[in-house]
Amino acid sequence: MLIPFVPNKKSSAAKKWLQAFELQMSEHQFKLLDELTDAEKKAAQVAIVANADAIDFNQMPNLKWIQSTWAGVENLLTNPTLGNVPVVRMQDPALATTMAHSVLCWVMNCQRHNPIYRQQQAQSLWQPHPVTANEDLNVVLLGAGNMAQHSAQLLSSFGYQVHCWARRSGQVVGDIYASSGRTSLRNLLGIADITILLLPLTDETKGLLNEETLSWMAPDSYLINFSRGKIIHDEALLKHLSCGAIRHAILDVFATEPLPPEHAYWHHPRVTVLPHISAPTNPFTASKVVAENITDYVEKGVIPVAVNRKLGY
Repeated sequence: MLIPFVPNKKSSAAKKWLQAFELQMSEHQFKLLDELTDAEKKAAQVAIVANADAIDFNQMPNLKWIQSTWAGVENLLTNPTLGNVPVVRMQDPALATTMAHSVLCWVMNCQRHNPIYRQQQAQSLWQPHPVTANEDLNVVLLGAGNMAQHSAQLLSSFGYQVHCWARRSGQVVGDIYASSGRTSLRNLLGIADITILLLPLTDETKGLLNEETLSWMAPDSYLINFSRGKIIHDEALLKHLSCGAIRHAILDVFATEPLPPEHAYWHHPRVTVLPHISAPTNPFTASKVVAENITDYVEKGVIPVAVNRKLGY
């Protein structure tokens, strides 16, 4: 079977992805979408896609389903040419593990006030800050999905006080019952030493942290966003950072990526900018997940569990 691949145009890793697919699925042929003839595009049943916000899916009218190489699929779901073609998210255990490691790394950085010391170094300022013990540090995870599950388990194993908030009630993250609702969100933000966003971007989560909800955060607390930029209202966050209500923000994702050079985040002393690297997808582990899904489809006619379009994940 010939399978089109649509890579992320902002990345140079297309060749690595194609090599990984061919290694795991040598019985199939993989080509970049731009290299296919019109007849090949029309014959395609499955496409593997990264960020396809600018792709005209009408080129592939006989698609049965799409395999995303990303965990976040909001750009796919909002593509007006996609229609009702099922979209399957990337759920690679290695991806969740990588995210958990990034979460632990930056929790420790915040716990040890390393972002503040970098700021003080620029000012030639010698000022130590007390370190809160793991068992006394409240870490709040906003999210209850696969990424949050792995992150909560790792943080708990290091003795941190981990709390979770989910958009819907009844969810359990590891052995932690996740609270839900605005009242619970307010209470958790009020006790958090470090708040970490691990939510998908949906209509429900867009702008979740805004002028009001950011004001609920505990004074001198840290904010880490490893989910999607549009979950935070930029102007509101800058306001709370500038007045000192929030100690520091570690931001790995942004409403526009790459982050424009003129954006205020670049030069704000209370912001650490990361270039969307908290959990990069590994082509060689992710291709194994893709191979399993495609094999089930070819041999059994089974389309993997697709994204719930109403929920956005």
